[in-house]
Amino acid sequence: MPEHFLRKSGFVAALFFLSLFHAFSQNEVDSLRRVLGSATGETRIDLLNELASYLLTINPVESEELVAEALDLSEKADYSRGFVRAWTVQSSLAGQQARYQEAGDLLRQAKALSDEKLPEEGASILMAMGTLSFRMGEYAQSLEYHFEGVSLAKQLGNTTLVVSHLLNVGHLKELLGELDDAEKYLKEGLELCESHGFDFRTGQIYINLAVLEYKKQNLGLSIEYNQRALTIFEKVGDKSQAAICLQNLGFAYAVQGQVQEALNYYDQSEELRREVGDLSGVGKVLLKKAQLVKSIWSVSRVLKLTDRSLQIARSTGHLLLERNVYDFLHHYYLERGDATKALAHFKSYTEVRDSIAIKASQARIAELTSNFEWEQLRNQNKLQEQENQIKDLEIKKSYQLIAGLSIGMILLLLLILSQRRQMKNKLVLSEKDQLILKKEAEALGNKLETEREKLNTYAQELLDKNQVLEELREQLDNRDREGGTIEQLLEKLNNSITTDKDWTAFKLYFEAAYPDFFTKLEKLCPDTTYNDQRLAALMKINLSNKEIGPILNISRDSVVRAKYRLRQKLDFKTTQQMEEALFKL
Repeated sequence: MPEHFLRKSGFVAALFFLSLFHAFSQNEVDSLRRVLGSATGETRIDLLNELASYLLTINPVESEELVAEALDLSEKADYSRGFVRAWTVQSSLAGQQARYQEAGDLLRQAKALSDEKLPEEGASILMAMGTLSFRMGEYAQSLEYHFEGVSLAKQLGNTTLVVSHLLNVGHLKELLGELDDAEKYLKEGLELCESHGFDFRTGQIYINLAVLEYKKQNLGLSIEYNQRALTIFEKVGDKSQAAICLQNLGFAYAVQGQVQEALNYYDQSEELRREVGDLSGVGKVLLKKAQLVKSIWSVSRVLKLTDRSLQIARSTGHLLLERNVYDFLHHYYLERGDATKALAHFKSYTEVRDSIAIKASQARIAELTSNFEWEQLRNQNKLQEQENQIKDLEIKKSYQLIAGLSIGMILLLLLILSQRRQMKNKLVLSEKDQLILKKEAEALGNKLETEREKLNTYAQELLDKNQVLEELREQLDNRDREGGTIEQLLEKLNNSITTDKDWTAFKLYFEAAYPDFFTKLEKLCPDTTYNDQRLAALMKINLSNKEIGPILNISRDSVVRAKYRLRQKLDFKTTQQMEEALFKL
């Protein structure tokens, strides 16, 4: 199997299904709805929380309504278990919206009540805490929570939770590249499922094992595991999961070059997705079909598939699917030699990609803003003599908020802080100096919006430059080289990819904000490398793994592994401890 094909395919992402809390088949959900109608008292509260946990990803609005009712009833009945479970579901809702501070507070609140009155709920809370750490990219911390959850669930005799934790441990080990460990934990969970008759969970584990075998390039065994999962989901009547298995089988046969067999599985998957109303899933299958037949079907037939997929993406607001369709059309027209249409679709691709990045940045801003407001509320009743300390804290929080957007926003932050410090510290100025300062402040305000747009563009270009140039370099490198012009262009592109000019500029601004950071870091660990210093600096300004990866031109998994190596050098037990230490430098 060609290595580059494995690297660029979407098979791994398509196969993976990680259950964040409980696992239900559609039949069980329908049954919950029926029982809920006549339930009262504590039974109704438990059912509300259980159904809300299932609806977290497929209908978060309804999930929020159900958990709100559960909280209201728990308060009236003074029902501790109702509070614990409702807070756990609420934390997941907050985590989905990147409100990580709120999610963490809810889980700590639930853990405290559980430790006091309901120790049997501890394994479920650890599941939620592991999930939150996973969302934040803290894989090492997530593993710690899940291992603790496995141990506690075994003590409680809760086999269902043991399996849930093992499934998540297996997936995390897979992401970290520890494939043998991943297989060990998944098969341990599989043995428990089969011995206890957990059909739905058994199917989930087979899907994860299929991912694992695909990564090991054992495509035959991967197909076998998917077929076993399909048989199980057909038996329990879960069409949504069966559709996932069928799509995975279609992709596997496409890799083997068996086009007709792949199309048959794709058709079956599309049919099931339509039956359950999964329009986004239908759009994904249509794009898979187009990728499969692009070289053997006519242009009109291929474009018919992509047009339908694009219409679904737009109607459902599925930006990732829309981006992928434009990316496919860009490469499709490049292969056909139509540079004009290829360029048009590349522009559409970049627009959607930028829109996704903007939404991610907005979520990050919302989280930082929430943290800032929380700190303000907590400190508002301090004594009057602490006023200066509070102002200093506000300045630092403002800096953190802007830095979270992108590296380029540091420039704007330095300008703003400079103006604020001048107006705060220079209390005795001549009348002439005051007039000049006032005019400068007015000029800065007038140009603020323009500068913000420029800096946002610069930051996005910094994050995307290496990726775009690398793709273009590979496209040029694969073409027949005509004369010296192509060779010269390739050389310039390679130079652009590997240059440290942007990092030099970043380090200047970083050292202006944190003058002694690198000196303290070297004292803490004298054998840190240049790459270690860059990673530590990005962690210092609170960038996520997803944001760090493009800047360092590495994958998100590589960021996790780099953090793990740095943590070992600095001799910290957890990634969280390392990050807290870096924040204090």
